[in-house]
Amino acid sequence: MKKTILAAVLAILAAGSVLAQTPTATPTITPTVTPTRTPTATPTATATNTPTNTPTATPWYYKTPTSTPTPTQTPTITPTRTATKTPTITPTPTITPTPTATPTMTPAGTTSSLASPAVPLQSAATTGNGQIVDTKNVVFHSTVWIEWSAGCSAGAVSVETARTPGYTGTWAIVQAVPWSAASKVDVVHITTSVGAVRARISTTVTGGTVTVTWMGY
Repeated sequence: MKKTILAAVLAILAAGSVLAQTPTATPTITPTVTPTRTPTATPTATATNTPTNTPTATPWYYKTPTSTPTPTQTPTITPTRTATKTPTITPTPTITPTPTATPTMTPAGTTSSLASPAVPLQSAATTGNGQIVDTKNVVFHSTVWIEWSAGCSAGAVSVETARTPGYTGTWAIVQAVPWSAASKVDVVHITTSVGAVRARISTTVTGGTVTVTWMGY
C-alpha cells in the first residue's frame, strides 16, 4: 500500500515538473480544413436614396443667350478709285516722202512748177521780170546763176522772192547784182526755203544780154 502511494506521489511530482517546463517549439499544426461553404446569397438591395435637391439656379457668371444674333448688314467694299481715263495709243504717223518735183520752164511773166533740175529765169534778155519759179517752200537751198554775155557794158539783175508767185506788190530783194564785166558769171545762194523766186532786170542791159538760171534742192 505504501509503495502504491509513493509511486503515485512520484508520478505526480514528475508530472508537475513536466508541466513547469517552457515549451521551446512552436506548434506547427496548420489547419488543413478549408471552409467549403461559399455564400450563395447576393445582396439585392440597391441604394435608392438619390439626391432630389438639384440646384436650379444659374451661376451669376453664366448667362444663357436668349437669341442668336443675325447679321443685319452685309459689308460692301466700294473701290475708292475708279479708272477714269483709258490709255490711248496714238499711232505714229508714217511719213511717206513726197517726190520733189523739178520746176519746168514757162513763158516769161508766168509761173512754173518744180519739174526739172534747172529753170531759166531770163534767157538772153535785156529787160523785164522774167519768169517765176514756185518752190512751194519745199526747197531749202536755191542757186541762181547770172551770165553776162560778150559785149555787155551795163545792166543789173535783182534776185527777188515773194510768198506766192501771183503776188502783185513789191517783192523782197534777196540780192542785187550789178554788171561788172562782160562774159562773166555771178552767183547768188539762197540758203532758206522761199515761196516764189524771180530774177528781175532792174537796170537795162546794154551792149549784150543776160541769162539767169535757177536750181534748187
